[in-house]
Amino acid sequence: MWRKAILVVALCPLFILGATVAQAVTIDVTSPQEGAEVQPGGTVEMTVTVTNDTAMKDCIAVVFKLTVEGIKHPVVTRGYLRLKLEAGESVTETVALTVPADLELAGPTPATVEITATGNKTQTSDSESLSLTLVPLP
Repeated sequence: MWRKAILVVALCPLFILGATVAQAVTIDVTSPQEGAEVQPGGTVEMTVTVTNDTAMKDCIAVVFKLTVEGIKHPVVTRGYLRLKLEAGESVTETVALTVPADLELAGPTPATVEITATGNKTQTSDSESLSLTLVPLP
């Protein structure tokens, strides 16, 4: 009986005030092509840093999606990266996403690469995006 009472007294402040421990997966993305022009068949190179800012080991899925504005099927390519990170661990990877060579463009077209990292156990996620312009082949 006393153990239960002590446990309740110890845990109540956590529930009332909320836990302050970071419990998230975070992502940071940089690219030399940010804001640049890329032709069909070209690649978008990115440096991706994923951090498991939680108290537990997690398997993190990183999804890359290239979306082009003003075309019938705007998602033109996807990529995937799977990482196993210990609690507090951070990993940096360099990835390249290839723009489909058969992509037909009428002129310079805005495009976005969305990058999302999601923790399997924690179910937390973070996203970033890169903007670029796709230009038709000469």
